[in-house]
Amino acid sequence: MNTFRQESTHSYKFSPKNNQRTIDFKIFLLSILITATFYVVPLGRVESFGTDYRLFDFAFGVFFILVGISEWPKIIKIFRERKKVFWWASILLLLVWASLIVTFLTGGAPKVFPAIIRSIRFTAHFFTGACVVALVDSPSKYRRILNVFYINILIQAGLAIAQKLGWLGTFWPSYYVASYGELPVGTLSAHHKHIGIVMLLGIGICLTFIKVKKDIFSKFIAIFSMGLMIAASIFALSRTGWLGLAGMALGYFYIYRRQSIGTALIIIIGLLLSVLILQWVGIDLLTLAKEDLDLVVFDRYERFGIEGITGERMQVYDNFPDAIAAAPWILITGTGFQNIITYIRAAGAHNNYIQVLFELGVFGFIVYMGMVRQILRELQNAGKVLSNLLENAYAKSTFAVFVGILFTMLVGESFWGQTSMQTMTAQIMIMIGLAIAPLYHWHNDAPSESDPGHMADNQSAEKTT
Repeated sequence: MNTFRQESTHSYKFSPKNNQRTIDFKIFLLSILITATFYVVPLGRVESFGTDYRLFDFAFGVFFILVGISEWPKIIKIFRERKKVFWWASILLLLVWASLIVTFLTGGAPKVFPAIIRSIRFTAHFFTGACVVALVDSPSKYRRILNVFYINILIQAGLAIAQKLGWLGTFWPSYYVASYGELPVGTLSAHHKHIGIVMLLGIGICLTFIKVKKDIFSKFIAIFSMGLMIAASIFALSRTGWLGLAGMALGYFYIYRRQSIGTALIIIIGLLLSVLILQWVGIDLLTLAKEDLDLVVFDRYERFGIEGITGERMQVYDNFPDAIAAAPWILITGTGFQNIITYIRAAGAHNNYIQVLFELGVFGFIVYMGMVRQILRELQNAGKVLSNLLENAYAKSTFAVFVGILFTMLVGESFWGQTSMQTMTAQIMIMIGLAIAPLYHWHNDAPSESDPGHMADNQSAEKTT
């Protein structure tokens, strides 16, 4: 199991003069890379390739040069471990790159140039997840990266709510606002699906903290943060995110069974108290949330029935039979990565599973589903075998979150290379990579004096936030 357990040798460290604490330089750069996935507002645009360039592009380049090259043997070993998550991911990425030949033959240069850029980014997203597994090789690094990830999600929730309340304007340029509208999405994608799913990830971490915190105040802070994330998802009108919340609830119930009932009651009481506190200071989140729910769900249903909610997607789904009848060979070879628009007259299938099937063909679909299945298996295994309270609870919460993501994939390309979802795949892989990292390194290792925090975690998880 623990084939990657080895003594970490990091040559770069920031050390204060008192020498009481060191910050690993590679973990510091990994933290910057993770943070860059949350700032996807374009820094500029390259019209010849039909793409923007963003902070993540530069952060990943710097990270790869300073860290990726030196850690290359360890990262490649992770990708080569047979039948594990990243082994499936490596086969998927090979198929993605090979499919660009089909993209060029059927879509020409106008399609293949943007597809090449998106393939590079898609590869970088999985590479980022593998780097989390490779570099997070001790409990202290685990806690540090978890905090970085969580704080960034919490910042996005705060930015989105501030935009909804009119305290901040949009960060996106006018040509994006013209297409997507001025939604409160923070610095995440202008498309509201991105923030909806990012909040789903954050709610999963909040569930972890609710589970491991011992005192009522810390539990309440986690529940309050969860309330902000739910509100941000509603304000962004992300019905995909709401579907993911329903799926995550089912996943959480599957993992915890009867234990989930007590947690649910604590959360409900905490959320009600949070709403009362916010109303007391003059922020009526309930009224604002009701207005948004009426806008995109209830009013549409009253006026047009279920078609008012699903009509836009059904128009896309109606194209599928015609596309297969006109070119049945795409079920074998695929349309080529990011070339589905050539055949269904839409930029995306509005269904992640169909998108993969159309773009990579049947074999690519089988590989993709093999990766998805292995993710679920490794997360479930981590939730069973990890004895540390924080690591165990986080693995179980991540399993529930991924179930929620599988639900969102029924109506959108949540875990793919769509440009509208920006760095979503990287963020999903970061969360998964962190959950399974203990299985590759210190699982079943006795706590040592070099990392006394791991021993303390089982007694109290207070150091996590």
